[in-house]
Amino acid sequence: MKIEFLMGKRNDIFYSELHSETEFKQQNTRFFSIILIEEGKGKYRLNDIEYDINPYQMHLVFPGQNYKWDIEESQKTKIYQMKISEKIFEIFRCYLMLPFSFYEENSVYSLAPSTFYKFLNEFNNINNEVSKNIGFWKTIYSRIRVLVLMVGKEACKTFTAKYDLGSPSSHLIQFLILVIKYFKEERTVKFYADKLSISPNYLNILCKKYFGKNAVSIITDEVVLELCCCLTVSVKPIKEIVYDFNFTDLSTFSTFFKKNTGMTPREFVHEYKKAILMLVIFMN
Repeated sequence: MKIEFLMGKRNDIFYSELHSETEFKQQNTRFFSIILIEEGKGKYRLNDIEYDINPYQMHLVFPGQNYKWDIEESQKTKIYQMKISEKIFEIFRCYLMLPFSFYEENSVYSLAPSTFYKFLNEFNNINNEVSKNIGFWKTIYSRIRVLVLMVGKEACKTFTAKYDLGSPSSHLIQFLILVIKYFKEERTVKFYADKLSISPNYLNILCKKYFGKNAVSIITDEVVLELCCCLTVSVKPIKEIVYDFNFTDLSTFSTFFKKNTGMTPREFVHEYKKAILMLVIFMN
């Protein structure tokens, strides 16, 4: 996972509230979009598939997909949209837990009202942090991770009910939960496979099939993401971060970080500070 400084670009994370059909005419397919429908009636076409629009629905649109709305003008409309740029989405897509092919066939979800408002609350939390413009890296990325995980969990409910494949789905969900819990201390596939009572090879097969990457890549992505957050917002010295993440020494830590980001930790912090400075200048 090559880290880029996307936090300074206002159009990488975009929230909007839509209240009329005219607001749906221009759609940017370079984004992963989560669309929540609180009120509204009409039709929605994603690629060549048409869906009915109903209250308490969640619609997902992936980069490269084409979609079109046909909202009934006589109906009151309340629709909320969170758009995440393709570059940022790539960091978090494994939290969707299921392959893209599943979402192509299952892009619309009916949510319980309580679940719907949990999603809407996350939309508002992310929007509030983005509006601050500066210093939101760790909080925003943490919230995006939570939001994508929530989408993945809803999809897994449909996946399990539709295909009766509870075992693989359960293993993958538990794997991601374990990674979030133990990634600072444990980075071997064997550790997580043992926790799941399956073989490392089988875990890799599941990850490749449903995530498009092996298990160690998923573990590494989580470690790198959190390291980047720590380096940019933490007051801890690098040596303490090395200890927190269970690296044997600073050299091992630096080698790992550069291999996965293309920069040394110090270079990364320097580039981050430059990006924030440019943002301050731009905003003033």
